[in-house]
Amino acid sequence: MPNRKTTTKTTSDSNSIKIVPLTVLQFEQLWDAYPSTTVEHQDPKTKDDVFLNHSAIHVSEALYQCGILMRSFRGTRCWHCPTPDDKTKKGIHAIRAQELSHYLQNQPFAGYPKTIELTGSSYESVISSKTGIIFFQDYWLRAGEKIATGDHIDLWNKGELAGSGTIGSFFRVTFPNFTESFTALFGSNARVTSLEKTKKVLFWEIL
Repeated sequence: MPNRKTTTKTTSDSNSIKIVPLTVLQFEQLWDAYPSTTVEHQDPKTKDDVFLNHSAIHVSEALYQCGILMRSFRGTRCWHCPTPDDKTKKGIHAIRAQELSHYLQNQPFAGYPKTIELTGSSYESVISSKTGIIFFQDYWLRAGEKIATGDHIDLWNKGELAGSGTIGSFFRVTFPNFTESFTALFGSNARVTSLEKTKKVLFWEIL
C-alpha cells in the first residue's frame, strides 16, 4: 500500500484491455501498525498534548502507516502534528471518531468493505470471531452534557480492542456494565462507560 496511480496509453483497438492489480489492505498489517504509545500533538508553548481523546488519531495513524493517506478525508485534521504529510504539509490524523467513520462509510480505498450496522446490545455476538474497524456512537457523556454524544473508534480483533489491550478489552466487552460500575468508584474521570449503551455500532470487516 498504497496503490500507485496508473496511466494507460490509448489505443485504436476497441477490444484492448489493461489489467491493473490492486493491493488490498490486510488486517494483520493494520493491527501491527496501530501505535503502541499515545501519539501526542504538543503545544509548542506548554508542551502539553492538545488532544484528550486519541481514538480517531490512533486509527488514522494505523491507516496512514499502511499507506492509506486519507487524501479524500473532509473532516477536521489534527494540528501540531508530529508527522505531517510530506506532500500536503497538513496533519495526517482525524481528531473526531464520527468524522472518521463518515470517511470509512464511503469505502475510500481498494477492497474496503461495506458498513455493517449493529446495536450496543448485539454487536459482540455478531462479530466476536471477526476482525476489522469498529465505531461506537453516542455512548459516553462529555463534560457538561446530559445526553451522551461521546464516540469511539478502534480496531477489533476477535473481541480485543486495540486501544484497550487484552485485559482491558476482556472486561469492557465481556462485563461492560460491571466495568462501568467498578471504574466509577474512582471518580467520573476514571469511569469506563458500558459499550452496551451505544446507540449505534458500525463495523467494517477486514480480513
